[in-house]
Amino acid sequence: MNNNSNYLIQSLLTSIDVLDCFSREEQNLGISEISRKLGLNKSRVHRILLTLEQRSIVVKNPDTMKYRLGLKLFQLGYLVEEQLEIRHYAHPFMQNLALETKETINLNVLYNGRRMSVKKIESPHEIRQAVELGKSLPIHSGAPGKVLMAYLPDDSLIGLLEDKKLITMGPNTITDREDLLAELSKVRKQGYSISFEETYLGAVSIAAPVRDFSGSVIAALSVTGPVSRFTDVNIRRFIPLVIGAANSISKALGYSLETVEIQ
Repeated sequence: MNNNSNYLIQSLLTSIDVLDCFSREEQNLGISEISRKLGLNKSRVHRILLTLEQRSIVVKNPDTMKYRLGLKLFQLGYLVEEQLEIRHYAHPFMQNLALETKETINLNVLYNGRRMSVKKIESPHEIRQAVELGKSLPIHSGAPGKVLMAYLPDDSLIGLLEDKKLITMGPNTITDREDLLAELSKVRKQGYSISFEETYLGAVSIAAPVRDFSGSVIAALSVTGPVSRFTDVNIRRFIPLVIGAANSISKALGYSLETVEIQ
């Protein structure tokens, strides 16, 4: 991956770091809080916030003197949402898959070298796998991530592996590069991926690729749930259902389907 620092605007990167400090749990932050989080002096943080405020990217509460994300980000986010029309096409097929499996259905895309959930339908069971929309996770752990990696062009995959540390997320996370490459080869041959407790303890996931009209894999559709319900019988039943739903979404996006052989 090309990260030539000669072409990067450091002040802009720092401004993005400031925006990354905000989260669902911390929606309002003061200068001192951001300064501590980033290890920057307060005057620099203040100048950045003033600049962002000028463009309505952040808004200051005059009573608390704290900042929150502004309307401009909402407007930009809306444009991104429009671009993610895959969710519109995926919705009916995800609904059908949820009815057939009674488990959590999730649609992941590749985002900044990680996988991110852009749409979900939660299981009706009280015990289910929680999925947070918009949260990014390491791409090498879990069935959806392995699907997204498996179909990357070779140069992109090599660059991603060189750029990322394969950290341990769950009991069975694959952290050896050769083992991961072998697993990705298996995913490409069989047309789907399975993970057992790779990202979360007690969670199983089955994922299949979603393609656009050109045949490029642009998303991974998955069914996820607890180990206790993912018996051998259910896994064998879920695999063709997930592949079928993913193929249906691909067809809706203009892809001419090829037969996927279930191993």
